[in-house]
Amino acid sequence: MTDIDYILELFDWNKSEQEQKKGLELASSVKCLNAFLQPGFPYGKRVWKNCAKVVASKNDDILSYFIFDLFDWIEDLNWPGALIILDRLKTFSGKMLLTGFMEKYNWAVSLNAEEGLMLLDNLSELLDNKSLKEKLPTEIIETLETSQKFTNTMPEIELLNDIIPINKKVKVC
Repeated sequence: MTDIDYILELFDWNKSEQEQKKGLELASSVKCLNAFLQPGFPYGKRVWKNCAKVVASKNDDILSYFIFDLFDWIEDLNWPGALIILDRLKTFSGKMLLTGFMEKYNWAVSLNAEEGLMLLDNLSELLDNKSLKEKLPTEIIETLETSQKFTNTMPEIELLNDIIPINKKVKVC
């Protein structure tokens, strides 16, 4: 059995590449995946990129138990490991991804305009997942495509509610 704390210490971005690689090798045999889902104190963001590598290496069946945690990780694409998780979600089963996606989408549209728009923009990246996109209502696809256009220019916040239907939740049957 491998000590998770030892692995997380090796994952620290201040460690050498060789030490981080050793941590990744040891982590491949750990069964308790939730230890690698954005761990907090005393490790924090210093270990998240390597944690994301471990998480992303798992198959859809295993990751389906942690789908909401994966969506939490991509709330801010500047977080270490967020792009690794995003890339993994782009290859995830659309059917298994749909519930988590809809929960995060509905949360995003309930937020204030700027914050909600940024999260919608992050979620729009998942339109690259063809099996997910096939399952989404046209209204959601259009909202996400619109959010992509406007986060690049960031128009006045007062105008955003006319562009993106914030506070409009959608259900999928």
